[in-house]
Amino acid sequence: MSLIGSLDEVKFVEVLRLMAAGKKTGVLTVTGATHEAVLRFQRGALVHAATGRRLQGESAGFDRFGWKQGQLTFVPEEGAGLPNVN
Repeated sequence: MSLIGSLDEVKFVEVLRLMAAGKKTGVLTVTGATHEAVLRFQRGALVHAATGRRLQGESAGFDRFGWKQGQLTFVPEEGAGLPNVN
């Protein structure tokens, strides 16, 4: 399942719930006007997060909650990379 959407239409927390409920594995990219975040999921759990603001791990994941606008793209992909979120 690929996903494309906008934070104008769906809240970020709803996307996280969708990933968890569907036990999705892949990469969610959130692109804003001046920043981008990459979040990797393994069987619905957030395992890696990074932003262009040089935030890594849990700080990068929590930073997304403040974004009100941006484009979402999820691409299924096996292998989550090195975990940095507990």
